Amino acid sequence: DNFLHNNSKYMLIAGCGTGKEPIYFNKILNDCNITAIDLSKSSLSYAIRMSKEENSSNIKFINGDLLNVEMLKQKFDIVICSGVLHHMKIPEEGLKKLLEVTKPGGLLKIALYSKLARKHLVDYQKKAKNLNCDDLNTIRNFRNEIISNENRNNQIFKTGDFYSLHEFRDLIFHKMEHQYDIPSLEKLFLKNKLRFLGFQDV
Repeated sequence: DNFLHNNSKYMLIAGCGTGKEPIYFNKILNDCNITAIDLSKSSLSYAIRMSKEENSSNIKFINGDLLNVEMLKQKFDIVICSGVLHHMKIPEEGLKKLLEVTKPGGLLKIALYSKLARKHLVDYQKKAKNLNCDDLNTIRNFRNEIISNENRNNQIFKTGDFYSLHEFRDLIFHKMEHQYDIPSLEKLFLKNKLRFLGFQDV
């Protein structure tokens, strides 16, 4: 708490999407300058509009790639990256880029897919691998097959993303996905000389 609330802090949110995270942190943290970057111009446009509606004026939105984060020419006290690294071809390359802009002793929060938590999705992902992930009818039909054929106690029906077509596409049809277990995380942290502070279940 002292780290977050004492003095002026600089935060980077790498992969801010439609702005939910920067707007949230702008509300709860005092005197924190937030830079939010994302590859998608349409997502950024929505994020900017929402931030104006929420009077979140202390956020700087930038269209940019995580792998080119040095373009910001700045180091940050807090770096947050949710839902991005595990979809990169080489996640560690993205992690190293984030570490390059994290101040010594700074806080880095990353979200990665859990191999254990997502094991119930593997069979569906294999079946969907050769289907057209850009065709919404294909995705809708695949989901309808699951609804018709699976027992209602199946874990997939307890997953919130199942009920939104676009979220379902990300859940099952994403072209690139890496999953992690405890040993692989430990190896990742040790290799990059990171001090692990804990998990946050979401």
